[in-house]
Amino acid sequence: TFAGQLGSAPALFVTPLASPSILGLVAFAGAAAIFGPRGAHCYGISQSPLIFWPFILTLGIVQVLTALWAFRARDNLATVFHGVWGAFFIAYACLNLFF
Repeated sequence: TFAGQLGSAPALFVTPLASPSILGLVAFAGAAAIFGPRGAHCYGISQSPLIFWPFILTLGIVQVLTALWAFRARDNLATVFHGVWGAFFIAYACLNLFF
């Protein structure tokens, strides 16, 4: 059969349905909004790291999951950036938790 005949055309599946970077950028903005002013000592008390680490950890995990989703979508640049920032925020949260 010829590819041009009706019923023999290859199926096309488009994945993912949305860009993974949308979720990753929102997670980055949330983590940066917490990390930035705290790192600059603009607000907070001495117990602030104990309050903020769950939020930064959660947003870092979302970044890593976004990197995996971007890898599946074959978006190499988004995979690298979201993976690196996700790892950074997870490490920062763990440092505030354990040290």
